[in-house]
Amino acid sequence: MELLRLYRIYRDNPLICTDSRRLEPQCLFFCLKGERFDGNAFAEEALEKGARFVITARSDLKDPRVIQVPDPLLTLQELARHHRRTFTFPVLALAGSNGKTTTKELLKAVLRKAYRCHATPGNYNNHIGVPLTLLATPSDTDFLVVEMGANHLQETDFLCKLAEPTYGLVTNNGLDHLEGFGSPENVARANAELYEFLKATGGVAFVNMADASLVKYSEGVQRVAYNVPNSMAWDNGVQEGLQAAFLVGGREKWIKLNMFGRHNVLNALAALCVGRYFGVPENDIYQALESYQPTGHRSAILSYGGAIVVSDCYNANPSSMEVALEEFLRVAPAPRTVILGDMWELGSYSAEHHLRIIHRILNAENLQAILCGPLFTQAAREVSANLLCFESVQSLKNWFSGQNWQGHHILLKGSRGMSLEKLLE
Repeated sequence: MELLRLYRIYRDNPLICTDSRRLEPQCLFFCLKGERFDGNAFAEEALEKGARFVITARSDLKDPRVIQVPDPLLTLQELARHHRRTFTFPVLALAGSNGKTTTKELLKAVLRKAYRCHATPGNYNNHIGVPLTLLATPSDTDFLVVEMGANHLQETDFLCKLAEPTYGLVTNNGLDHLEGFGSPENVARANAELYEFLKATGGVAFVNMADASLVKYSEGVQRVAYNVPNSMAWDNGVQEGLQAAFLVGGREKWIKLNMFGRHNVLNALAALCVGRYFGVPENDIYQALESYQPTGHRSAILSYGGAIVVSDCYNANPSSMEVALEEFLRVAPAPRTVILGDMWELGSYSAEHHLRIIHRILNAENLQAILCGPLFTQAAREVSANLLCFESVQSLKNWFSGQNWQGHHILLKGSRGMSLEKLLE
C-alpha cells in the first residue's frame, strides 16, 4: 500500500497501537517485532479486538483489513516522518545523558502557559517511541517537545531525521550507556548529533554555556545561551538544602523547586531559557517551575517511617550517581544513609565505576552506606570494604522495613532495572 493512502487512513482516525494488550477499537495496529515478542503473531487477535487495520509483514492473512508491508517498523517510521512534515509549529528535540525527562516535563509545564504544547509521553524516546510521539501529536498542537534517547552512535542522528527538529537542547554529556557507546567520548559525539542536524538545517540550539563540553560540540550552530551571567537564563545564587532553590539572575525572585539537588537548577534554567525565548510571561514561567511535581521517582523528596527520603531511582549511571551522591553529602544532615543500586549497561567500564563510587562513600563522614545488587556486592568484595551489601532488592527490603528510620535522611539511587522504589512500598 502506498504511504499516502496509509496516511489518509491514519488521518481519518489517528490512533496508533503496537501492543495488542492495550489495543483500542478502530486503531491502526502495527505488528512490530521485538526481542521478546513478535507483533505479527498477534495480528488475528488485533482484528478480533476491533483494529481498523493491521499493518503486518505476514502474507497469509486474507482479511481486507490487513495491510501487508515488508517491514512494519519502517512503515511506522515513514508514516511518522510524513506526518511531521505537515507541522508548521516549533519542534524542539531534547537529548543528553542525564535529566532529559525532567527537563522535558519542565519545558512542557512552562510552554503550556502560552502554547498548546505536546511532549513525549513518559520515556517514549527511542526508534519506536519518537514515531509514536509524532503520530500522537494532536491536530491543534502549536509546540512539540521530543525527547531523544540513544545507546549507540548514529541513533540520535536517525531520530533527528524522523522528527526534523527546528530547535534543540542537550542537557549534558555524561557516562550513560557505555556498553553501547564504547567510550565517554562517543557519548558526547552521540549527543552532538543533534547539534550537527541543527547546523545542517539552520536550526537553533539552547546551550548551557558554562559546560565546556557542550560549548565545544555546539560550535557552528546558531546558539541561545543560558547558565552564564546576562544570558537568557542564569542563577544568581543557589539555596542550601535538600530542596533545590535558586535566585533568578537579573531578578530578585527566588524559585523553589519540588525536587532534590542543585543539579535540577540546571534543568529549570533550561526551561526558563526556552520559555523566555518563546515569549512565555515571566510570572507564568515561575509558577510553572514552582508547581511542577516530579514523577517516576526522579529527584523526589518523600517521607517514609519518619525519615525524609530522596527517591532518585528512576535510573543511574556513573555521572548521575556521583552528582546525586555529592549533593546529598553536601546538604543532608545526619543521621544520613545512602542506598545505592547497581548501575547497568556499563560494559567493560562497570567494575571501575562501581569501585569508584565505593571509594567515595568510604571516604565520606557521618554516613551509613548500603549497597544493592551483584555488581556493587562484587566490587565491595574486591576492596574488602566493610559495607552492608544485599544481592537483591527483596532481601534489602526485608532488612530495610525492620529498621527505625525516624529522623533519618535517605538517598535512594540505582538503575531502573533495580527498582529501588520497592523499598518504599
